[in-house]
Amino acid sequence: MELAGLKSNIRSLQSGLLDLLYPPRCMVCGREGGHPLCSKCLDAARPVPTPFCNRCMYSSLVEDVTAGCTQCGELKPVFDKVRAPATFESPIRDAVLALKYGFRESMAQPLGQMMSEYLKSEPFGPETADLIIPVPLHSSRFRERGFNQSEALAREVSRGNSIPMSAHALIRTRRTRPQASLKLADRRANVAGAFAVRDVVEVQGKRVILIDDVLTTLFTANECSRVLRESGAKSIWVLGAAKTCESAE
Repeated sequence: MELAGLKSNIRSLQSGLLDLLYPPRCMVCGREGGHPLCSKCLDAARPVPTPFCNRCMYSSLVEDVTAGCTQCGELKPVFDKVRAPATFESPIRDAVLALKYGFRESMAQPLGQMMSEYLKSEPFGPETADLIIPVPLHSSRFRERGFNQSEALAREVSRGNSIPMSAHALIRTRRTRPQASLKLADRRANVAGAFAVRDVVEVQGKRVILIDDVLTTLFTANECSRVLRESGAKSIWVLGAAKTCESAE
C-alpha cells in the first residue's frame, strides 16, 4: 500500500475512534449523530409566509403586494428577484449565526444544501443561471474570520446545481460597518459605493445568482446588484439562506 493511502486509512480510523468516544452532535440542538446540523433542525425550517412581494419577498397580508410594496418603495430594487428557503428564526437563525459569527464554517454545508435543493424548485423561474457570485467580504474582515460565509454557501449551491461560481467576480472596495449594528437610516449609506466588479467580461450578458446569508432590508444585495447591472449582467437573482419577515434590517 502506498504511504499516502496508508496515512488516509489511519486518519479514517482515528476519526472513527473519535466518533465512538465523542459522538458528533448538532451544533444547534446538541442531538447526537447530526453534525453540524441535524435533520430535525433542518426539518423545522419555516418557509417565508405567503403572500409576499414577487420581487423583494417582503411578506404582507395584501395579496397583490407588488403594486404597493413598501419595501420596494424604500429600496428601489436593481435586482430581479429575491428568494430564500427559510425564515430567519430558530433553528435556522441559530445555524446561520453559528456560521457567520461563531466561525463554524462546516455549517455552510447543510445550509448550502438546503439552498441548493430550494433552487431546484425554480423559485426564480425556469431559466437557468450562468454564474453564482457570493457577496464579498473586505480583505481585512476575511483575515479576521478566515473565510467568507457567503462564498462557503455559494460553493454548496454551485456544486449541487452544476452552476459555475466566481468567488472574486465582486470585490468589496472598502471596509464597512456590520449592517446589523446600524439603524435603518444608516444602512444604505454604509454600503453605498462599497462594491465593484473585478472583470466586466465575466458578468456581461450573464444571468447571475447573488448569494448572501441573511436577507432583510436588502441594501447590501441591492448595491451589489447595482454594480453587476452596470457591468452588463442580464438577470440578477438574490438567494439567501434565510429571510427576515420584517421590513427593516
